Amino acid sequence: MPFPAWSADTPAEQKLRDFIRVVAERMLQPLRVSAIKVVMREMVDPTIAFTEVVREYIAPMAAVLRGILSEMLPNVPDERIYLIGNSIVGQCLFYRQNRPVIEQLMGKEAMDRITPDLLANHIAGFTLAALANPKFSGEPKANVGEQP
Repeated sequence: MPFPAWSADTPAEQKLRDFIRVVAERMLQPLRVSAIKVVMREMVDPTIAFTEVVREYIAPMAAVLRGILSEMLPNVPDERIYLIGNSIVGQCLFYRQNRPVIEQLMGKEAMDRITPDLLANHIAGFTLAALANPKFSGEPKANVGEQP
């Protein structure tokens, strides 16, 4: 599932929504339990194969997201762009990694109704609302317990 070929006049917000939809499509695809176990083992104890996966698959996807976020937030430092991107991808991954929990909480039928479009609209809307919040300065607070 490749990312769309966006025209030069495609708004960054649309690119973000499209990006999330593609990632959500990938995350909602059925995956063998054995494949998930391999991925989780590699996350805990990376091997050379993990390095290849990051270089060949994850890094190009991260570059696309970084480009979109940098377009939306031109004055935000790269480190903050990574944090925002990680938050977006983390929301998508939640539905892959925690499907059994979601099914227990919401019910299998409700989980089955979560489509890539629904997830993309939710995550993009949530992210865009956070980025539009006047309290979002692009810089994290120095003290974790400090109120924004």
